[in-house]
Amino acid sequence: MSVVTRPASAPTADSLLRRVLGSASVAHQGLAESRGTLGLPDVRRFGDVAALLGSTTRARVWWQDADRWRVAQLTATGEQDVYAPTADTIVTWDYERNLRRTVIGADQIRLPRVDDLLPPRSARRLLGHLGMDDQVSTLPARRIAGHAALGLRVVPASPKRTIGSVDVWADAGSGLPLALTVKDRHGVTAFETAFVDVDVTRPPDTDVEVPTSPGARLETADAPDVVAAVDRYARLALPARLAGEPRTPGIVRGTATFGRGLARFVVIPLPPGPAGDVLDAARLRAPVEDVAGGRLVVLDSGVVTAAVAVGEETSYLVAGLVTTDVVRAAGQQLLRGEP
Repeated sequence: MSVVTRPASAPTADSLLRRVLGSASVAHQGLAESRGTLGLPDVRRFGDVAALLGSTTRARVWWQDADRWRVAQLTATGEQDVYAPTADTIVTWDYERNLRRTVIGADQIRLPRVDDLLPPRSARRLLGHLGMDDQVSTLPARRIAGHAALGLRVVPASPKRTIGSVDVWADAGSGLPLALTVKDRHGVTAFETAFVDVDVTRPPDTDVEVPTSPGARLETADAPDVVAAVDRYARLALPARLAGEPRTPGIVRGTATFGRGLARFVVIPLPPGPAGDVLDAARLRAPVEDVAGGRLVVLDSGVVTAAVAVGEETSYLVAGLVTTDVVRAAGQQLLRGEP
């Protein structure tokens, strides 16, 4: 008796979305390349964020699970590594400066790192914030880095969005995201990342262990970024609605997120030093406006918009995936001190 095998049915968009969101435990190792066209101002205090999101980055990853991994950013002169030896520790190793920096404690709020540009990380972060009305559909399968990949497309529903679509292709066997493309409302690619080669296998322990060097300079810190201390500068409580958008719980007391789905923006009170640095860098790209309560500059870098609102008593960074009208209105409302 002959046996007839039938091809497995393609997963639904919802089931593929669940597999992508649950892929943090999928072990893998490989080389990825990301390209961004986000023209963010280069602010010294905020590290390499502008370069990471506005240029081409190559990174190699060794991922055992969500709490133990290593990512190496490859540069023309060497590499810079980020290690996660445990769930609440991050170690960065700058080989050119022979500097090893250990950050203890989970980051409640932080700036983007090179590991955030990898296809799995970037896909889970974006797709983890979908709204009830955002449209999710499947795309034709394709091959990426030698793997059969299933496609998923998300189109935000909000008219205030800057993202036109998010396309993700995930490994058919494991659900691991292999590629991601973000386009703006005009169909222009703002950010894309994909594996050049990848093995969905567990890397050995020797590849994720933090190396030791007798001559290395060692640093230890509890807070990696200046934004981790924003609560000290939140002199006024943030409102329940801002620029007409409802508030969702903030990550750190003193900050807040507003909006729904992929049309969200965050408000972060700024200390005086960083506020001045951001304003000086932003004025090179956009005019500074005199408004009630202070000064305001609005930046449009494609899918990411931002407003820097500087007043006599308080200063804020407003940034997100919403139109410039929204961040401008939010900045003006904050400077006026409206509830």
